[in-house]
Amino acid sequence: MKKNNINMKRLIVIMIALTVGINTRTNGNNKFIHTPTPTDSLLTILTYGLPLFDEYNSRETVARKFGFRTIAVAGCVVTQELIDSVKKENKWVYQQLARRWGPNWETNYEQQARQWAAEQEKVAALVRKQSFIQAKDKALNSDYTTLRLQILPGTSHHTYQVKAYAWGKENGKEATWVYFTLKADMNTHTVTVLNDQLTAMD
Repeated sequence: MKKNNINMKRLIVIMIALTVGINTRTNGNNKFIHTPTPTDSLLTILTYGLPLFDEYNSRETVARKFGFRTIAVAGCVVTQELIDSVKKENKWVYQQLARRWGPNWETNYEQQARQWAAEQEKVAALVRKQSFIQAKDKALNSDYTTLRLQILPGTSHHTYQVKAYAWGKENGKEATWVYFTLKADMNTHTVTVLNDQLTAMD
């Protein structure tokens, strides 16, 4: 019961913060007006449960293109009250997204998310063929961790920026460490090292 109360309090705080942001995004008639600009604030869809880490990263990249982000307000153990609250809050956000992108926005989003996931798989396969990536992954596996890849669109439609990272202890500090920043070119099937200096993940 105590854990559920904490989850509800957390949800209420998030909703208050969202309401403040919402008030700045409406006109006097309480109708949403969207004029895309580089500084647009993101809408927020609340979630619960524990999604696969890589799947979450993939979908978030596409979500940003549609002008929203997702925030988990609970794990797998939730109350009906929390479920109803999330549903109520998300209903408003879904309405705004429909106004921006049309009634089929969710179908288009899911389609683009699948396409992006397929692209990422191809990029990841190319990167993981590199000998230095395999060597680092092997070294990390000896410490019971795994090298992960953050893949983002590059400067052209066939290039991608990739960060190879892992959680671990380096220089006496535990953090998520980036071991390599790479450029993957799917036209030439080449991987270029942009930075191999150890840095903490942003």
